[in-house]
Amino acid sequence: MVISVMMLFFALGGSLIGMAEETLAYILILILLAIALGFDVFTGTTIIINRSFDWFTTAVMNPFTVGIAQRIAGLPLFSGITYQILLIIVMYVVGIGVVYKHAMKVKKDRTLGYFGDYQDIILEQILNSSVIFERRHTWVLFCFLLNFIFLAFGVIKFHCYYSDNRSFD
Repeated sequence: MVISVMMLFFALGGSLIGMAEETLAYILILILLAIALGFDVFTGTTIIINRSFDWFTTAVMNPFTVGIAQRIAGLPLFSGITYQILLIIVMYVVGIGVVYKHAMKVKKDRTLGYFGDYQDIILEQILNSSVIFERRHTWVLFCFLLNFIFLAFGVIKFHCYYSDNRSFD
């Protein structure tokens, strides 16, 4: 469940705002989170990379692959959205299946996982640490989500996507 929620978050970032290489900054955070959940480095990395890049390429509202590309091609905005949504669903299900299968295999037998340079002592410290989720954390996550909502609203309602007023004809 945790894996699918995290993958959905980064997938939506790729699909809605064109988040691809921006996700690289989150890899370390997700690696530590994956290890704390009993998974490995590979699982933490693929949660981000797999979803954001897959959904970037099949984006529904990405200002770059939808806004600019469809304008250059002379297509109406959001044309082909049904096909894009179908691709997203297929890629999401397959992606979660692959990552989840690997993660559960590692959770059962840690020797099957890849942990890189993390030593057992460091892994034990991460697994035994406790973090309290406070109200301020909730507000930060809420504001982060609100940002995506405003962005989606701007693209749909006001056609706010990258435009430098040049003609592509």
